[in-house]
Amino acid sequence: MENRNECVQILDQTVALGSKQINSNVRWFGKLENGTTTREELARRDTMPVSFYESVVEEPSVVSNIDMNGHYEVVRYLTAVKVNQSRIDEQIYDPDITDADLVLLVNKRNMDFYKALINLRLVSFELDEKISKDKADDLRDEIIGTVSWTTLNELIKENNLDLPVFTSQVGEE
Repeated sequence: MENRNECVQILDQTVALGSKQINSNVRWFGKLENGTTTREELARRDTMPVSFYESVVEEPSVVSNIDMNGHYEVVRYLTAVKVNQSRIDEQIYDPDITDADLVLLVNKRNMDFYKALINLRLVSFELDEKISKDKADDLRDEIIGTVSWTTLNELIKENNLDLPVFTSQVGEE
């Protein structure tokens, strides 16, 4: 019981940190999309420490307590974030890559991180018995097929997942 409570606390703290991260990422995305920042500024300010989130999810006390379906989904989306971040890092200074192409990559990375964060919240809620395994699995299925920020925001609101929602890709509600 104590180990489970400690795991919930770690997950909740990680989700809180991730919420700040996605807010920052979305703001920087908006600045790039609106042309109010440069690629160089984006490269310095819009960082994504994926290894931190991976280390939390792979922590033995976390892995031994959480649902494997949820663990898999978090890891899957964090892997996608890492791949997109690598592509961003490779292309951000390339003059042959347009800002529009870069915007697409940053948006995809942000969406994948948001999905990882939602799944991390679901894992935490399952462990804390705030949501059933079946309900969490149903929500995971919805998340997988979603390519819309609006749909993800609705899912978060409807299920009281206590995560940031965005009125658009560029600003928090």
